[in-house]
Amino acid sequence: MQVSALLLLVALVGLLMVRDFSIWATFTIAGLGMGMILFMAASGMNLVFGLMGVMNFGHGIFMTLGAFVGALLLYPNLFMAFYEWAWVENKTLYALVDLVAGILALISAGFFADNMALSLLALIVVSILIVVPVVPFAWIFERLFIRPAGRSVLVQIMLTTVGMMIFSELCTGVIGRAVVMRPPPSFRGSWILGEVAIEKMRVLMIVFGFLVWLLLRWLLYRTRWGILVRATVENRELVETSGFRTRWLMMATFLLGAWLAGIGGLVWGAYQMSVAVDLGNRLLPLMFMVLVIGGLGSMTGTLLAAMMVGLITNYVAYAYPSLGVFSSVFLMMIVVLWRPDGLFPQGRN
Repeated sequence: MQVSALLLLVALVGLLMVRDFSIWATFTIAGLGMGMILFMAASGMNLVFGLMGVMNFGHGIFMTLGAFVGALLLYPNLFMAFYEWAWVENKTLYALVDLVAGILALISAGFFADNMALSLLALIVVSILIVVPVVPFAWIFERLFIRPAGRSVLVQIMLTTVGMMIFSELCTGVIGRAVVMRPPPSFRGSWILGEVAIEKMRVLMIVFGFLVWLLLRWLLYRTRWGILVRATVENRELVETSGFRTRWLMMATFLLGAWLAGIGGLVWGAYQMSVAVDLGNRLLPLMFMVLVIGGLGSMTGTLLAAMMVGLITNYVAYAYPSLGVFSSVFLMMIVVLWRPDGLFPQGRN
């Protein structure tokens, strides 16, 4: 009830700023779409912080990695850039490559089909497949840059920032600074309802974000893993004395957070029609604002704050363009002055 009331208040403030219902409705849909992307990226970071107490300044690289891998899966022709590297005389390898190429071609055909259901299904399949590179990379990242930092926040910030810089340079050297992603034909353009323009890609972002939220709700409240995660957040010592190894639990949570960030990067890259090495880093300040506004460790707060930031950013950018960049900071300042621990303090998921 409180979540609905706050979102309604933000929407009403936006209507007063825009002063045109059709434009307001268009920017509301756009803001919710952007908010869902921020939710997918920030929810993983919030899970990690709530359980591990780690402030990961390199979290944006998982978004970048997910976007790049998604682009390679949806646009198989990009693999031609690596063809010369894999040139060996081996029939088994050739057969395996042909099989993989056929699967990728099928996914790509579904994504670019003039059918929304097929495009959404292909995007879901790719979101699952990006687990393959994202999870091992996240495991290595945790071992190299997070575990050595211990509980020191300063060392966490320094090491994760170093990890982010190293990955960005590796990505630039191997793939380049950017690749182009074309949105599927079924999600190009907008629906026109009267004077209201509803951008199809924004609707896709909302639907995809809602599916991720449902998945998280199911994991946190309907599975044994979720019960242990919430119990560890409340009292880690009690969980350990009960015989559970919280180290593996924290690692699984970190990997889940990295995967969620990768999904967010994939959808955002599809909307932006390009993936650059700084994709995740550009959204990182907004993710931290979402955490501060919503409350560190709260999934409900993350969802609410992400949608509030998305809405306010769109409303202010239209009504007062010069203040668009500052709008999220101003919202964060108001919330911190009102509730220093965020809208939903830790433990209220």
